[in-house]
Amino acid sequence: MPVFEQLREVTPFALNDPQPLSAEEQSDAMLDLMMYCQDNMKIVEGLLTTLIQGKNLAILHAPASLEKRLRFVEALNCLLPLPARIAMTFATHVAKSDTSIAQVKFLAADSVPEDHIVYDWASGEITPANYDRHDYAHFIISQLRLDPSKAVEQTETLAKTAVWRAIRKDTLSTALDWVARRAKIDSVVLAGQPADRALVSSVLRQDPTLPDELRVEYAKHLLSFTLALRDWPPADIIPSLCAGYKDVAEAVFTQLRHTAEGDQALATFDLIEYWIQNVAEAVVLPWPAILYRAAASHLTHFITQQKPQDAAQFLLRLAGMPPTMQVDKFALQLVAQFQTAAHTYPEIAEAILILAAIHLPPGNFQQLLGDMPFVMKLPKPVQRIIAVLQLGAGANITTPIHPLASAAASIPQPFRAVVLVRLVEMVTNLQRTELIDQPVLEGLLHLAGTKQAEQHEAVIAYLLEDLTRPERIRILPPPAWKILPELYFAVGRYADGIRLLEYFQREVFANERLKMFVDFIGDIFLNTRLESDKLLLALTAFEGSQIQPEARVRSFCAALINKKWSVAMVDAARRITTMIFNDEHLLEIIGKEQGLRLLEFHASRKDALDALRVATALTNLASKIGTDGPLLLVKMWEFVSWQDEVKSAALELLRRFIRQMPPEKARGLPAYFGQFLGAEIGEALQTTRALSIILGNQDLPHYAEALQITATFFTDIATTYHENKDRPPQHRL
Repeated sequence: MPVFEQLREVTPFALNDPQPLSAEEQSDAMLDLMMYCQDNMKIVEGLLTTLIQGKNLAILHAPASLEKRLRFVEALNCLLPLPARIAMTFATHVAKSDTSIAQVKFLAADSVPEDHIVYDWASGEITPANYDRHDYAHFIISQLRLDPSKAVEQTETLAKTAVWRAIRKDTLSTALDWVARRAKIDSVVLAGQPADRALVSSVLRQDPTLPDELRVEYAKHLLSFTLALRDWPPADIIPSLCAGYKDVAEAVFTQLRHTAEGDQALATFDLIEYWIQNVAEAVVLPWPAILYRAAASHLTHFITQQKPQDAAQFLLRLAGMPPTMQVDKFALQLVAQFQTAAHTYPEIAEAILILAAIHLPPGNFQQLLGDMPFVMKLPKPVQRIIAVLQLGAGANITTPIHPLASAAASIPQPFRAVVLVRLVEMVTNLQRTELIDQPVLEGLLHLAGTKQAEQHEAVIAYLLEDLTRPERIRILPPPAWKILPELYFAVGRYADGIRLLEYFQREVFANERLKMFVDFIGDIFLNTRLESDKLLLALTAFEGSQIQPEARVRSFCAALINKKWSVAMVDAARRITTMIFNDEHLLEIIGKEQGLRLLEFHASRKDALDALRVATALTNLASKIGTDGPLLLVKMWEFVSWQDEVKSAALELLRRFIRQMPPEKARGLPAYFGQFLGAEIGEALQTTRALSIILGNQDLPHYAEALQITATFFTDIATTYHENKDRPPQHRL
């Protein structure tokens, strides 16, 4: 153990915990920095910009006082948000600049190092004098000009944003650039001044450091200017914020309720419509009350200005909106509010009728049509059918021709079907189904193919049950018969549609008029407006039914023609091919031209098996139609020669055709086919014909057996007269 000559007083070791500077201390430091820079704010901004951009700073002719040098660094650091202050390194005395990696260097010599920004403390000059301006440095110096305390306040306020940008691994320059923009936009928004809406939207969308109260102000600011400019996309973020933040939702809905009742009523309505159609979160928000206020205010404006046509156009716009707009939740209020105006303006009366037909429950719709002043402003055909319904079946009134269809025809085209079905609904409720005729069924069929069909499924179902009773079918005109099965198919009741066709086949047409039934069912599928998927389901429903094969094959062929032989109908093409292959006489039902079209369909898909099945049936048909048969096979060849194996099988079909023809008719066929299909095919068929003549009516095995017996017979006879005992050669027989 060492021994000391004398006792010394040693300061105990201690771990110091320095506290951050207070706001007042930071303000004092900034004032000192201004003094060190000779109150030149441009110099202070240049020094701060150098730090932010990550450049090295060399300081010449600094005072020897270590306290002043540290104070200079401390004050410069105070101009940065707290999380960014750890990035700066410094050295208070550097003899050789190339030996120090510190960002800020107080140099002992006058030599200026390369790639450094140089500040001369003595002269108060910075070199180079022209530096790239940075938004954060410019912003914080502008606050410093006002008061150092404001600069301190901003560095504290923006600390969270700086941390977030650091987490994103942004450079210090990029992070502080965003911080500066945030600070500027905050002040603009709070002052209620116009701001870059794209930047406001970006802050709302991306910046998690935005305080709750500022988020509300940002959303209100963005909403205000969006409504004023009628440019919706920058405000896409607002519904998402409403779904996630209750305070934002309350502020936005309060603001929209206010704008919905003023000059911005239409803009409010249009904005909400845009949101519902384009922003996923908007669909779940409770818009109906605001939409009603905006629509009612806008309509009131039109009526006050005596612009009934404009009001009617807006009502029709409401009527045509998708279910996501939830018009049905306020349509009854809207109809009740403007029903009185409809007593004066026919345009508004018609538009309200359409809106009510789409969105009102049956009871309210029927009650509306009981308002005679309202009814008297409707088109004349609508007035007549309502009069017929209200006076009852026993009233002494002449019923017009096609009353329901005529009433619907007086309504604008896009809304005829829905008005018709609501009138039919009244007819069924009043048990006046005798008014249902063919044009009505055609209108319902058109409706069944739209999205509105689900709303009126019960009415269509009731009507079908009533009209398909035997006593009702008998009084319907035959063209209406074709509509009923298709209407079943259109609403997805495929089995019921097939059962109705079975009834027509069994009771109406019977077996002795099968051909008429085949034409009847063919017309249904040829002219149907069903989409391909529903049409295939209807055809599939034939399985297990009592529909005759002739009617089935005609239905499948008609469906393929209807859809222009679309690839989507491949299942139907395969089914009809199987039917024809199993019963070749069914090909005669659809005809050779459609048979060739079916073959072309399979050939286009390179389906060898189904193509050869159809080709076999066509070959057998060709042997029955006389002189048109060879031409049919020539046309067929085009679709069976796309592959060697298929071509070989098709050549065998031609050989079969040659064998089936009588010798006198087959004589010129090889040359005919050789002319159109090639000499090689002609020679092969000539060989087939020659062999056919030789064989006669026998097949090759039987002919070979007969030939052997004949040769043996002649050999036995020749042996008797041969000059020696050797077996005579065959040429001597």
